[in-house]
Amino acid sequence: MAPQCPAIPAPSFFRMTSGSLLLLALALLLMGSGLFRFSSPALRRAGLAAFWLASGTVAWALTGSPWLGAGVLLLLVLFPLSEMMVMLRRLRIPARRRLRDIAPPLDTFPDLAALTGEMEALDFRLAGDCRLEPALDGEQDQLFRLFEDGKEGHHGLLGFISQGGVGFGFAAFSSEDRRGRQWVTWNYPLSYGLKVPPEMVIHRDRHCDGLPELLQAHRELLRLNGVAPADLAPPAGADAGAARARLEQSLASQLRYNLGIGILAPDGADGGAAGDSLRYSWRGAFAIAAGAVRDLVRM
Repeated sequence: MAPQCPAIPAPSFFRMTSGSLLLLALALLLMGSGLFRFSSPALRRAGLAAFWLASGTVAWALTGSPWLGAGVLLLLVLFPLSEMMVMLRRLRIPARRRLRDIAPPLDTFPDLAALTGEMEALDFRLAGDCRLEPALDGEQDQLFRLFEDGKEGHHGLLGFISQGGVGFGFAAFSSEDRRGRQWVTWNYPLSYGLKVPPEMVIHRDRHCDGLPELLQAHRELLRLNGVAPADLAPPAGADAGAARARLEQSLASQLRYNLGIGILAPDGADGGAAGDSLRYSWRGAFAIAAGAVRDLVRM
Protein backbone atom coordinates (compact mmCIF):
# COMPACT_ATOMS: atom_id res chain seq x y z
CA MET A 1 0.00 0.00 0.00
CA ALA A 2 1.44 3.31 -1.08
CA PRO A 3 2.15 5.75 1.73
CA GLN A 4 -0.24 8.69 1.92
CA CYS A 5 1.15 12.18 1.58
CA PRO A 6 0.28 14.48 4.43
CA ALA A 7 -2.12 17.31 3.52
CA ILE A 8 -0.45 20.66 3.09
CA PRO A 9 -2.20 23.20 5.31
CA ALA A 10 -3.36 26.47 3.78
CA PRO A 11 -1.26 29.52 4.62
CA SER A 12 -2.26 31.02 7.94
CA PHE A 13 -3.29 34.27 6.22
CA PHE A 14 -6.11 32.43 4.44
CA ARG A 15 -7.31 30.89 7.74
CA MET A 16 -8.05 34.19 9.48
CA THR A 17 -11.28 34.32 11.48
CA SER A 18 -14.13 36.66 10.59
CA GLY A 19 -13.38 38.74 13.66
CA SER A 20 -9.75 39.15 12.67
CA LEU A 21 -10.75 40.14 9.15
CA LEU A 22 -13.21 42.74 10.42
CA LEU A 23 -10.52 44.19 12.69
CA LEU A 24 -8.17 44.31 9.69
CA ALA A 25 -10.86 46.07 7.65
CA LEU A 26 -11.38 48.60 10.45
CA ALA A 27 -7.64 49.23 10.60
CA LEU A 28 -7.55 49.79 6.83
CA LEU A 29 -10.48 52.21 7.03
CA LEU A 30 -8.82 54.18 9.82
CA MET A 31 -5.55 54.24 7.93
CA GLY A 32 -7.30 55.41 4.76
CA SER A 33 -9.14 58.13 6.64
CA GLY A 34 -5.88 59.33 8.16
CA LEU A 35 -4.03 59.33 4.85
CA PHE A 36 -6.82 61.32 3.18
CA ARG A 37 -6.15 64.18 5.61
CA PHE A 38 -2.79 64.85 3.95
CA SER A 39 -2.45 67.09 0.90
CA SER A 40 0.15 64.84 -0.75
CA PRO A 41 -1.33 63.11 -3.83
CA ALA A 42 0.77 59.99 -3.13
CA LEU A 43 -0.58 59.67 0.43
CA ARG A 44 -4.14 60.28 -0.74
CA ARG A 45 -3.74 57.54 -3.35
CA ALA A 46 -2.52 55.22 -0.60
CA GLY A 47 -5.62 56.15 1.41
CA LEU A 48 -7.85 55.28 -1.55
CA ALA A 49 -6.07 51.93 -1.86
CA ALA A 50 -6.69 51.28 1.85
CA PHE A 51 -10.44 51.93 1.43
CA TRP A 52 -10.46 49.62 -1.59
CA LEU A 53 -8.73 46.81 0.28
CA ALA A 54 -11.04 47.29 3.26
CA SER A 55 -14.06 46.65 1.01
CA GLY A 56 -12.64 43.32 -0.15
CA THR A 57 -11.69 42.38 3.40
CA VAL A 58 -15.24 43.00 4.65
CA ALA A 59 -16.62 40.82 1.83
CA TRP A 60 -14.14 38.09 2.78
CA ALA A 61 -15.16 38.29 6.44
CA LEU A 62 -18.89 38.09 5.69
CA THR A 63 -18.67 35.25 3.15
CA GLY A 64 -15.66 33.32 4.44
CA SER A 65 -14.24 33.18 0.91
CA PRO A 66 -11.07 35.07 -0.08
CA TRP A 67 -12.05 34.58 -3.72
CA LEU A 68 -15.33 36.44 -3.20
CA GLY A 69 -13.35 39.19 -1.48
CA ALA A 70 -11.07 39.41 -4.51
CA GLY A 71 -14.15 39.43 -6.74
CA VAL A 72 -15.54 42.44 -4.87
CA LEU A 73 -12.24 44.27 -5.37
CA LEU A 74 -12.36 43.50 -9.08
CA LEU A 75 -16.01 44.59 -9.27
CA LEU A 76 -15.17 47.93 -7.65
CA VAL A 77 -12.86 48.59 -10.60
CA LEU A 78 -14.98 47.15 -13.38
CA PHE A 79 -18.32 48.65 -12.33
CA PRO A 80 -17.38 52.35 -12.66
CA LEU A 81 -15.44 51.54 -15.82
CA SER A 82 -18.42 49.82 -17.45
CA GLU A 83 -20.85 52.54 -16.29
CA MET A 84 -18.64 55.21 -17.80
CA MET A 85 -18.32 53.25 -21.05
CA VAL A 86 -22.11 52.98 -21.35
CA MET A 87 -22.48 56.71 -20.68
CA LEU A 88 -19.86 57.56 -23.31
CA ARG A 89 -21.46 55.26 -25.87
CA ARG A 90 -24.78 57.07 -25.41
CA LEU A 91 -23.19 60.47 -25.87
CA ARG A 92 -23.65 62.17 -29.25
CA ILE A 93 -21.15 64.82 -30.37
CA PRO A 94 -22.14 67.31 -33.09
CA ALA A 95 -19.81 66.86 -36.05
CA ARG A 96 -19.82 70.60 -36.80
CA ARG A 97 -19.61 73.07 -33.94
CA ARG A 98 -19.12 76.81 -34.02
CA LEU A 99 -18.25 79.48 -31.47
CA ARG A 100 -20.88 82.22 -31.27
CA ASP A 101 -20.31 85.64 -29.77
CA ILE A 102 -22.31 86.24 -26.59
CA ALA A 103 -22.75 88.96 -24.00
CA PRO A 104 -20.41 88.68 -21.00
CA PRO A 105 -21.72 85.65 -19.04
CA LEU A 106 -21.24 87.24 -15.62
CA ASP A 107 -24.31 85.56 -14.11
CA THR A 108 -23.48 82.11 -15.51
CA PHE A 109 -19.71 82.04 -15.00
CA PRO A 110 -18.77 82.38 -11.29
CA ASP A 111 -15.65 84.45 -10.52
CA LEU A 112 -15.37 85.59 -14.15
CA ALA A 113 -14.79 89.23 -13.18
CA ALA A 114 -12.06 88.32 -10.66
CA LEU A 115 -10.30 85.95 -13.07
CA THR A 116 -10.48 88.57 -15.82
CA GLY A 117 -8.72 90.99 -13.48
CA GLU A 118 -5.97 88.41 -12.95
CA MET A 119 -5.59 87.96 -16.71
CA GLU A 120 -5.36 91.69 -17.29
CA ALA A 121 -2.79 92.00 -14.51
CA LEU A 122 -0.68 89.54 -16.55
CA ASP A 123 -0.92 91.92 -19.56
CA PHE A 124 -3.50 89.83 -21.41
CA ARG A 125 -6.12 91.77 -23.32
CA LEU A 126 -9.74 90.67 -23.55
CA ALA A 127 -10.63 89.41 -27.05
CA GLY A 128 -14.24 88.36 -26.53
CA ASP A 129 -16.80 85.97 -25.05
CA CYS A 130 -18.30 83.02 -26.93
CA ARG A 131 -20.36 79.85 -26.57
CA LEU A 132 -19.75 76.53 -28.32
CA GLU A 133 -22.85 75.55 -30.32
CA PRO A 134 -24.71 73.29 -30.69
CA ALA A 135 -24.54 72.11 -27.11
CA LEU A 136 -22.93 68.72 -26.51
CA ASP A 137 -25.68 66.07 -26.38
CA GLY A 138 -28.15 68.96 -26.42
CA GLU A 139 -27.49 69.80 -22.75
CA GLN A 140 -23.89 70.70 -21.95
CA ASP A 141 -23.16 74.43 -22.09
CA GLN A 142 -19.58 75.53 -22.82
CA LEU A 143 -18.64 79.20 -22.37
CA PHE A 144 -15.27 80.77 -23.08
CA ARG A 145 -13.64 84.15 -22.50
CA LEU A 146 -10.65 84.63 -24.82
CA PHE A 147 -7.53 86.73 -24.23
CA GLU A 148 -4.45 87.66 -26.22
CA ASP A 149 -0.97 88.62 -25.05
CA GLY A 150 0.44 91.24 -27.38
CA LYS A 151 4.03 90.86 -26.11
CA GLU A 152 5.06 87.19 -25.99
CA GLY A 153 2.49 85.67 -28.33
CA HIS A 154 0.56 83.62 -25.75
CA HIS A 155 -3.20 83.10 -25.79
CA GLY A 156 -5.34 82.95 -22.67
CA LEU A 157 -8.68 81.28 -22.05
CA LEU A 158 -11.19 81.09 -19.21
CA GLY A 159 -13.73 78.31 -19.66
CA PHE A 160 -16.89 77.24 -17.86
CA ILE A 161 -18.73 73.96 -18.60
CA SER A 162 -22.13 73.27 -17.05
CA GLN A 163 -24.90 70.71 -17.31
CA GLY A 164 -28.02 70.27 -15.23
CA GLY A 165 -27.16 73.15 -12.90
CA VAL A 166 -23.68 71.76 -12.09
CA GLY A 167 -20.52 73.16 -13.63
CA PHE A 168 -16.81 73.83 -13.28
CA GLY A 169 -14.38 76.43 -14.52
CA PHE A 170 -10.83 76.19 -15.81
CA ALA A 171 -8.10 78.32 -17.33
CA ALA A 172 -5.62 77.69 -20.12
CA PHE A 173 -2.60 79.34 -21.75
CA SER A 174 -1.49 78.32 -25.22
CA SER A 175 1.20 79.22 -27.73
CA GLU A 176 2.01 78.23 -31.29
CA ASP A 177 5.54 77.85 -32.57
CA ARG A 178 6.56 78.71 -36.12
CA ARG A 179 6.29 75.05 -37.17
CA GLY A 180 2.58 75.05 -36.33
CA ARG A 181 2.81 73.02 -33.14
CA GLN A 182 0.46 74.09 -30.35
CA TRP A 183 1.54 74.10 -26.71
CA VAL A 184 -1.17 74.21 -24.03
CA THR A 185 -1.02 74.42 -20.25
CA TRP A 186 -4.26 74.26 -18.30
CA ASN A 187 -5.85 73.29 -15.00
CA TYR A 188 -8.78 71.31 -16.45
CA PRO A 189 -10.02 69.28 -13.47
CA LEU A 190 -11.32 66.19 -15.30
CA SER A 191 -9.85 63.59 -17.60
CA TYR A 192 -9.99 64.97 -21.15
CA GLY A 193 -12.50 63.20 -23.37
CA LEU A 194 -10.38 63.11 -26.54
CA LYS A 195 -6.94 61.99 -27.61
CA VAL A 196 -4.59 64.83 -28.46
CA PRO A 197 -3.25 65.20 -32.04
CA PRO A 198 0.52 64.92 -32.54
CA GLU A 199 0.76 68.64 -33.37
CA MET A 200 -0.62 69.53 -29.94
CA VAL A 201 1.08 69.18 -26.55
CA ILE A 202 -1.12 69.53 -23.47
CA HIS A 203 0.28 69.86 -19.96
CA ARG A 204 -2.28 69.68 -17.16
CA ASP A 205 -1.31 71.33 -13.88
CA ARG A 206 -4.11 71.04 -11.32
CA HIS A 207 -2.02 72.25 -8.40
CA CYS A 208 -1.31 75.84 -9.45
CA ASP A 209 -2.61 78.36 -6.93
CA GLY A 210 -3.62 80.96 -9.51
CA LEU A 211 -3.23 82.28 -13.02
CA PRO A 212 0.29 83.69 -12.48
CA GLU A 213 1.52 80.24 -11.43
CA LEU A 214 -0.27 78.62 -14.38
CA LEU A 215 1.34 81.05 -16.81
CA GLN A 216 4.73 80.36 -15.25
CA ALA A 217 4.10 76.61 -15.67
CA HIS A 218 3.33 77.26 -19.35
CA ARG A 219 6.57 79.17 -19.84
CA GLU A 220 8.41 76.32 -18.11
CA LEU A 221 6.77 73.83 -20.49
CA LEU A 222 8.10 75.80 -23.44
CA ARG A 223 11.57 76.10 -21.91
CA LEU A 224 11.85 72.38 -21.13
CA ASN A 225 10.94 71.56 -24.74
CA GLY A 226 13.45 74.00 -26.22
CA VAL A 227 10.86 76.47 -27.50
CA ALA A 228 12.43 79.92 -27.16
CA PRO A 229 10.36 83.13 -27.29
CA ALA A 230 11.80 83.77 -30.76
CA ASP A 231 10.39 80.41 -31.93
CA LEU A 232 6.79 81.42 -31.20
CA ALA A 233 4.38 82.76 -33.80
CA PRO A 234 4.16 86.58 -33.79
CA PRO A 235 1.81 88.09 -31.20
CA ALA A 236 -1.76 88.53 -32.38
CA GLY A 237 -3.95 91.52 -31.69
CA ALA A 238 -6.95 91.29 -29.39
CA ASP A 239 -9.30 90.55 -32.27
CA ALA A 240 -12.37 88.52 -31.30
CA GLY A 241 -12.82 86.97 -34.74
CA ALA A 242 -9.22 85.76 -35.00
CA ALA A 243 -9.19 84.38 -31.44
CA ARG A 244 -12.49 82.59 -32.01
CA ALA A 245 -11.34 81.14 -35.34
CA ARG A 246 -8.13 79.85 -33.73
CA LEU A 247 -10.05 77.99 -31.01
CA GLU A 248 -12.58 76.64 -33.52
CA GLN A 249 -9.75 75.29 -35.68
CA SER A 250 -8.14 73.60 -32.68
CA LEU A 251 -11.39 71.92 -31.62
CA ALA A 252 -12.16 70.79 -35.17
CA SER A 253 -8.67 69.29 -35.62
CA GLN A 254 -9.12 67.26 -32.43
CA LEU A 255 -12.41 65.83 -33.69
CA ARG A 256 -10.84 64.94 -37.05
CA TYR A 257 -7.89 63.25 -35.38
CA ASN A 258 -10.04 61.17 -33.01
CA LEU A 259 -12.29 60.19 -35.90
CA GLY A 260 -9.24 59.11 -37.88
CA ILE A 261 -7.76 56.91 -35.13
CA GLY A 262 -11.07 55.26 -34.26
CA ILE A 263 -11.79 56.89 -30.91
CA LEU A 264 -14.88 58.49 -32.49
CA ALA A 265 -17.11 57.09 -35.22
CA PRO A 266 -19.89 58.56 -37.40
CA ASP A 267 -23.30 58.11 -35.85
CA GLY A 268 -26.11 56.79 -38.00
CA ALA A 269 -28.31 55.58 -35.15
CA ASP A 270 -31.97 56.47 -34.70
CA GLY A 271 -32.42 57.13 -38.39
CA GLY A 272 -30.08 60.12 -38.41
CA ALA A 273 -27.84 60.72 -41.37
CA ALA A 274 -24.27 59.61 -40.85
CA GLY A 275 -22.06 62.65 -40.48
CA ASP A 276 -24.55 64.80 -38.55
CA SER A 277 -23.04 63.65 -35.27
CA LEU A 278 -20.28 61.51 -33.87
CA ARG A 279 -20.17 58.96 -31.08
CA TYR A 280 -17.51 57.07 -29.16
CA SER A 281 -16.55 53.68 -30.58
CA TRP A 282 -16.26 50.78 -28.13
CA ARG A 283 -12.49 51.16 -28.30
CA GLY A 284 -12.73 54.89 -27.72
CA ALA A 285 -15.18 54.50 -24.83
CA PHE A 286 -12.85 52.02 -23.12
CA ALA A 287 -9.77 54.21 -23.65
CA ILE A 288 -11.42 57.37 -22.30
CA ALA A 289 -13.16 55.59 -19.40
CA ALA A 290 -9.93 53.85 -18.39
CA GLY A 291 -8.14 57.20 -18.45
CA ALA A 292 -10.83 58.74 -16.24
CA VAL A 293 -10.55 55.91 -13.70
CA ARG A 294 -6.76 56.23 -13.77
CA ASP A 295 -7.03 59.98 -13.14
CA LEU A 296 -9.42 59.34 -10.26
CA VAL A 297 -6.84 57.07 -8.63
CA ARG A 298 -4.11 59.67 -9.16
CA MET A 299 -6.06 62.51 -7.53
